[in-house]
Amino acid sequence: VDEDFSPVAKADEPEDKLTQEPYVLYVGNLRPTKNIQTLVEAFQMAKDKVPEMRLILVGKDFMKEETRKIADIQGIHVAGEVNRPKLLHFMRKARIFVFPSLYEGFGLPPLEAMASGVPVICSNAASLPEVVGDAAMTFDPLSSMELSNQMFGLWKDESKRKELAGKGLKRAAGFTWWKCAEQIIDVYKECA
Repeated sequence: VDEDFSPVAKADEPEDKLTQEPYVLYVGNLRPTKNIQTLVEAFQMAKDKVPEMRLILVGKDFMKEETRKIADIQGIHVAGEVNRPKLLHFMRKARIFVFPSLYEGFGLPPLEAMASGVPVICSNAASLPEVVGDAAMTFDPLSSMELSNQMFGLWKDESKRKELAGKGLKRAAGFTWWKCAEQIIDVYKECA
């Protein structure tokens, strides 16, 4: 995780009117494998119980027509691609980070959210459970109901959010580029 991801705001961090009220955040490409439809369905169910809940989607849009429909749903804002300072701001200010992906080779965005001090809910698919460990809530990516229940519960439970945020900070600290480089060097030494 890049050291720019932190709970502490940078001096040049831009403000954004979207971040003035609490929100759920998704960061990643908008494409079918990212399971955006399940996230939207879960959000709509959770919003029925918590009308003030909002969802912000950040990332490159590969589903143009579907995304236009999603953007019309009340409470959802499609921010699209954003620059780095704005991304850091969106991350740091989120109330909850959700990553519903059906498949990931690694899954860096949940760790970036953790490093930003944000509680994470992510799918239990592929490498994600290994990446997040016990520092995130996980769900079946095919169950919008399970995700909705977790979003609702975490939105309402401040102590659980604080607990996950603390665990997340510790977990993300173990994934630095320096540590990655050291492990690669160790592999080379072992092979030599």
